[in-house]
Amino acid sequence: MSHRGTTPLSPVTLTRMQGQFQIDDGVADNTAGYARGPGVVLDLSGFVGAATFRASEDSTFAGASWLPFTGPSQPLTLEDRQGTHTVYAQYTDAVGTESPVFSSTIVLDSVAPASPGVQINGGAAFTRVSNPLVLTLDAQESLPSGVDAVSGLSKMLLNETGEVDANGRLVATPLDYQRTHGFVRSGSGEGPQAVHAQFVDHAGNASAAVSATIVVDTLLPSGGLSIVRGEHATADGYTNSLLVTLNQTAAAEPNGGSVSIKLANRQADLATATLQPLSSVASWFLDPTGVPQKTVYAILVDAAGNPPGSSPPASPTTPRRRRPSARRSLAPPSRAPPPSPCRWPPPTTTPSRPPRR
Repeated sequence: MSHRGTTPLSPVTLTRMQGQFQIDDGVADNTAGYARGPGVVLDLSGFVGAATFRASEDSTFAGASWLPFTGPSQPLTLEDRQGTHTVYAQYTDAVGTESPVFSSTIVLDSVAPASPGVQINGGAAFTRVSNPLVLTLDAQESLPSGVDAVSGLSKMLLNETGEVDANGRLVATPLDYQRTHGFVRSGSGEGPQAVHAQFVDHAGNASAAVSATIVVDTLLPSGGLSIVRGEHATADGYTNSLLVTLNQTAAAEPNGGSVSIKLANRQADLATATLQPLSSVASWFLDPTGVPQKTVYAILVDAAGNPPGSSPPASPTTPRRRRPSARRSLAPPSRAPPPSPCRWPPPTTTPSRPPRR
């Protein structure tokens, strides 16, 4: 102050102290905001100009001491309980000015997903579709009593071999979890196909690995059908009864597959005929109407659903050479006999009477 009055001072700018922060468990394979262990790291990059800091899960900082600020990454051990944790942090600058109290949250989930499961094509034992296989995938992330939050399913690991790494995880590229997934096989071969699955939650906990198997069969079944001559007939292809005996055969199916059969007196009726187990001998009623020569039509269907005379659904791969088509006579087209004809009634074997004189 001079004798003539006051001396003006330079303006002073007051800046609010900033300090938002994040909590990280330091593991790269989980989702931000989740941890699978109590040891976490506070990212205090926002504490610009900090000289000391303190952090606690108690908003009053009871028992928390001021510590020298040695860098933006500071370790902290969370309380030993599952669920949401809120951490409070505060710092002072070089002149001892205290910042406001800042907070951040994280969910502690150290429990792996339970009851993992995988089904292929709804649990079917066989399929005639080479690719893709339709997987149904599920695991449980249950909320225990007294816990307010779990991390939930995040990723799934799928492979064909069951190979795992040193941490017990399936060797596979992580995929975002979805309940239904189209799995494309690495090859196009016939036979048993296994798929192994494992589930990872947002905290990085991995479930046990599970697997399912299905038999891929794109080959058409083959076999034969014949009508046994009637009891009193003197030649094959004749009967005096509408009730006949059929001989049915089918080539052996690989991998434990079975063959069923549809029968009809008209080819047009095969589409709606009842599929029934194939037996070597079966009884059948011929159509009593129409011409004397009767025909029985048949279609074989294997356990994968391959019907003869039709191709499997289109797929990205080309199946191996199919077995011969078996429509009608169930024999290869190049040497197919007529479709099981039988004349009814049979021709008489009684000599004609001489004319009366």
